[in-house]
Amino acid sequence: MIIDADGHVIEPPAFWDEYFERGSLYERRPRRVRDNNGNTRLMVDGELLPRRYGRWRGSGGGMAPERRREGGWNPSKRLEDMDVEGIDVAVLFPSQLLALPQVLDPALALAMTKAQHRWLADYCKASPARLKGIATLALQDVAGAVKELERCVTRSGFVGAYVPPNLQGRNLDDPAFEPVWEACESLDVPVLVHPGPGLNAAGTERMDNFFYVHSVQFPFENMIALMTMIGGGVFDRHPQLRACYLESGCGWVPYWADRLNDQAALDKYGMKLLPRPLKQKPSDYVRSQCWFSCDPGEEMVPYVLAAVGGERIVFASDYSHFDSKFPQTVAGVRAIAGLSPAAANRIFEGNALSLFGKRLADALPEVTRCGRNTAG
Repeated sequence: MIIDADGHVIEPPAFWDEYFERGSLYERRPRRVRDNNGNTRLMVDGELLPRRYGRWRGSGGGMAPERRREGGWNPSKRLEDMDVEGIDVAVLFPSQLLALPQVLDPALALAMTKAQHRWLADYCKASPARLKGIATLALQDVAGAVKELERCVTRSGFVGAYVPPNLQGRNLDDPAFEPVWEACESLDVPVLVHPGPGLNAAGTERMDNFFYVHSVQFPFENMIALMTMIGGGVFDRHPQLRACYLESGCGWVPYWADRLNDQAALDKYGMKLLPRPLKQKPSDYVRSQCWFSCDPGEEMVPYVLAAVGGERIVFASDYSHFDSKFPQTVAGVRAIAGLSPAAANRIFEGNALSLFGKRLADALPEVTRCGRNTAG
């Protein structure tokens, strides 16, 4: 089985009109507009999102028309593309809602997630066993986000909770987010930390080029998110919580775990650097409660598996974004030098099942009946 732990839908521009709940907030629903640089942006309360920070003004990363895959918004076409690659199950993240952390009004942020979830649930109906939704959490309204997560998981069959690495500069060890971790434990779904463009990200205030911004933002933000969840005691308080850090490669993980071990050990010399005492070394949490996605062709994968364990890495295609290597994402992983077929198979299947748990595993018998594995 091949499980894509991080694919994306691309919500059509008109979906806000159809899926946003008609009520007091309907006139404030987002719109898709084109800015004066020619980039398509989200207009929310009269402001273009994602909001730009520091020197960087252009979005970059625009997709050439010939690389736009209709499967982003058409589930039948997506299933065809999944069959081309040999992907059995795709776990689906948003596109427009990657800018959600910058929405200032909690009520509007929550309403936006509800609209996207209704649309995504309809998208997944094309093949409920193969297309699995992720609930986007509006951390601006934690109580509302938890209630919406429960609805998505229990009624729509979603298999995880997506959160950004920070919310408007608030790190993930903020006490206000405790109900989110409690809900993920109770529902037995993972929290999936996924950076997005222009989101108050580390280092980007000094960058004016998309190559710099895109290279720095995603891994640096995930490094900070992992650090604060460990250092802030999130994993100590929630020993059953599973967390995955996505779309930043995995080569940084051994270095960062070792660095955090070194800094945490300084407490033994009376320096008291940690926010609170930890029950384990930082690397122990990495090896027991954390997963990380790898990129096709990422040469560091065998080293990472040896350093932090063969169970920690999952496959991600990033379909259907501009930097996805479709139709070579699966082949790109199998072609990594030094990666054994057995290790590749764990990345494609076993590790993803450990991450997503029973809610995804229960769908797999259906996949063998409706998916490509029965062909021929």
